[in-house]
Amino acid sequence: MEGRGASWPNITPYRNSDIKNLWKHVPRSVKFLILIFEDTDSFIGTEVMLDLHKLDRVQLRCVPSQNEAVFKLMGVSTFPSMVVVETDMTTFPLTVTDKTRESFRKTIKTFLSSRHISIPKDELLKSHEAPQTMEIADLLSLMAAEEESKKKIDIKQMGDVVFYVDLERAVSYSLKHEVPSHKLISGEAFTALKDYLNILLKYFPMSSRTMKVLDNLKSSILKHTKEIRGEKVLEYLNKFDDGEDSVFTSHDWIGCKGSKPQYRGYPCSLWTLFHTLTVNAVIQNQQLDSLEVLSAMLGYITYFFGCEDCSKHFQEMASRSMHEVSSPRESVLWLWRAHNEANKRLSGDSTEDPEHVKIQFPSHNTCLLCRNKDDSWDVDEVINHLNQMYGKQNISYL
Repeated sequence: MEGRGASWPNITPYRNSDIKNLWKHVPRSVKFLILIFEDTDSFIGTEVMLDLHKLDRVQLRCVPSQNEAVFKLMGVSTFPSMVVVETDMTTFPLTVTDKTRESFRKTIKTFLSSRHISIPKDELLKSHEAPQTMEIADLLSLMAAEEESKKKIDIKQMGDVVFYVDLERAVSYSLKHEVPSHKLISGEAFTALKDYLNILLKYFPMSSRTMKVLDNLKSSILKHTKEIRGEKVLEYLNKFDDGEDSVFTSHDWIGCKGSKPQYRGYPCSLWTLFHTLTVNAVIQNQQLDSLEVLSAMLGYITYFFGCEDCSKHFQEMASRSMHEVSSPRESVLWLWRAHNEANKRLSGDSTEDPEHVKIQFPSHNTCLLCRNKDDSWDVDEVINHLNQMYGKQNISYL
């Protein structure tokens, strides 16, 4: 099977909100990108890509309906739909007569013919010649494995990048697993839950759909004046986040994916989430309460974080120095210092992923300016780096 991956289509859904990345890694021979916008349970895009995978002047890419930023930017209002993107970023829709695989193929063929691009006869299979379902499934499995391998390489080369999938999974796991695991939530724990939802709604860079789900969840929880059962929180969340357009899906980790299942994952994503919240809170409101996000984070970790040892150490760090935070900027730096302290403590620990060792962040490679000549931190440059990394405008929707 050597070389088999060269002509395979990229079946990974395009989740990035920035269309400038559409042409990244696209061969120079490609003159047109055809984006197929479809619901998450649709296979039309994948089927059409398999049918046309040998074309060298056009490339197809699926965009899931959850990528609200891109489909709004492209003026898409129905699914499935197609949009052509030229190399100069000119875009225009391709209208299909009906929502079938055959109709999409014919529409693409007509468009390519109008641009004098020939299509080998064996590329456009007739319906009765289409591959069997099992063959498609096998091919998809092989292609997915290759894409996963390529993704690991790309992610390492990308450096310090925050992925929306990791943030979403952190919120999902916290609300679907950690909070519901408590039989009764009352007193300070109940306050911590409400504070956690407050900062998510204020500073989490979410889609309008996600905001609606969390806002409905918060409103339902607030109807309970003093306490709530953990299972009731899950019941509410499932009620509001149900159906085909479910927000909290089971996507795998990307930036927080460990080399083995027991490594990284949720703890990594929770750190990422709270860094993102502290940074975006400051960007959004320079006059905010300096401890708003940190206090909510402390409350969540104290009452809900499943790692008791981690919770204990975080509370110790908070008791030592969190009260010294006197400005929004300092809240970002306090969490950065706390994270590095945790990394130093856990370096070489049995929980450390050997392929993602604990370092003092950011590294020399990702931020050369963050350190002075004597290797001490230049906090102004550190702040710039954190703002660049965790600011909502730079989050990757890969």
